[in-house]
Amino acid sequence: MHKKILHGLDGSAGSLKALEEALELARLYSADLHTVSIKEVPHYTETIGEFIEEKELMNSAFKDALKQAGEMAAAKGVTIHSHVIVGHEVKSIVELIK
Repeated sequence: MHKKILHGLDGSAGSLKALEEALELARLYSADLHTVSIKEVPHYTETIGEFIEEKELMNSAFKDALKQAGEMAAAKGVTIHSHVIVGHEVKSIVELIK
C-alpha cells in the first residue's frame, strides 16, 4: 500500500505525535520514511557563503528534533531519511517529492 511516506518535522508536540503514526505505517508496510524540516530564509543572501551559513544555522535549529526522531525510529526498527531545507515551504516540499 504505502511505499514512501513524507513527514514534516519541526519538533513541535504535534509533529512528534504525527511522527509516531508515520513510523508505525512505515513499519507495517515496510515503506521508506522521509522527514523534511524547512526554514524559510527571511532575507536574500548576497553571497554563497551567507547562504551556507544560513543552512548551517537551520541544521542546528532542527538538531534536537532530528535526534529525537532518530531515537524514535530506532525504537521501532525504522530507518528515517531526514532532509533539512532552506527555502519556501510549499515549493521545497514539491521539489523534494519530485
